[in-house]
Amino acid sequence: MSVIELIASHEGRSLKNCPTCTALLHDEALGCLQCGAQLSQDGRMSYVLEPAQVRRDAETAVAQGGAWGVGSLAPYRSPRSLTVASLIAFAILAMLDLAFVAAFVRQLVYIERLKAGINVPMADLLASDDLIRVLGLVAWPVVLLVGVEFLAWFYVAYRNLKVLSVKAPEHSAGFAVGAYFIPFVSLVFPYLTMREVWRGSNPGARRTAPPGSRSADAGWLVSVWWGLFLVRVVPTIVATVMSAVTEPTLEQLIIQTWWSIAIYIVSLAGIAVTVALVVAVCRRQDVCYRSIIAPSPVDDTVATGWQVAPQIDVTQSLP
Repeated sequence: MSVIELIASHEGRSLKNCPTCTALLHDEALGCLQCGAQLSQDGRMSYVLEPAQVRRDAETAVAQGGAWGVGSLAPYRSPRSLTVASLIAFAILAMLDLAFVAAFVRQLVYIERLKAGINVPMADLLASDDLIRVLGLVAWPVVLLVGVEFLAWFYVAYRNLKVLSVKAPEHSAGFAVGAYFIPFVSLVFPYLTMREVWRGSNPGARRTAPPGSRSADAGWLVSVWWGLFLVRVVPTIVATVMSAVTEPTLEQLIIQTWWSIAIYIVSLAGIAVTVALVVAVCRRQDVCYRSIIAPSPVDDTVATGWQVAPQIDVTQSLP
């Protein structure tokens, strides 16, 4: 006997199957969230709805004290696994950035010694340059890994807005990801789409905002995240321009090294904020989705279309 059958037995309810996908529904279900079929009062299929319409009708039915079918909204995919993968990738990138900071600090010490007239062995200078060069080679695959993991996570998070948001997403998930690669557009559009993800994943907005409305939750975390990205761009450009000097002086090398250190310190701050943002969005989306399939959830309950108290011992219903 399944958990749903045990709960139904305990509450004295009968079960039925969806005539379209055979998903298990309770006897008062007026629709199936698994396939989108709406059922008439006699249990026969009336017509098939789009998942977003099913979600809205389900919320209306629950708000009016009605019941809805057992199942889940097919388009939703929890970003949890991609969140974990992204966290691992960002951890690797953070360690790489720390190595860069240490390498540039070491280089700065050598340059300051040379400026002060202190002799520095040539082997130490060459070893310092080689270390930075090797880290630069390692950085390419690491950045590629982080980019792939983050964009995969973002694709899923943005696509989930079709199910979670009270307002339909303004773009397709593919276009939202592709905008990261469009020159100039990538300086603004990623912030707008991430803000859309943050607002659309707000469980509180779903309970208070009417369908089609826009949440006022701007999300300071999104603003800080994008601000750090833009701040990182400035020292990167400056360091790139300064590195183009063919024969820099010791003063120029010191300034260039300080700019490089600043780049990776800002990068570390950006990684920390990005990790916090990714985790927060993941939690918000999962909570928001649970509020759809179980509008009044309690701990250790099963989203079956009706609320079940966790104290119930369903084993008492076993024959």
